[in-house]
Amino acid sequence: MTEAAQGALIFVVLVILFIAAVGLSASRHPMSTCRRCSGTGRKRSWLLSSRWRPCPYCSGGVVNRRP
Repeated sequence: MTEAAQGALIFVVLVILFIAAVGLSASRHPMSTCRRCSGTGRKRSWLLSSRWRPCPYCSGGVVNRRP
């Protein structure tokens, strides 16, 4: 095996291990905070920072199912 082929093989193995680790983590911890409101349940106004409304993506909840 040439050095380039060995390097490519190591890269492919590392990518597979990374994907497996992400899949294992998502299956063990299926809940996450809302990405839009960071789990606060509030969507802040872009103009006035003191104004807010319930987050329409998580319905004001903190925990969502991972995609």
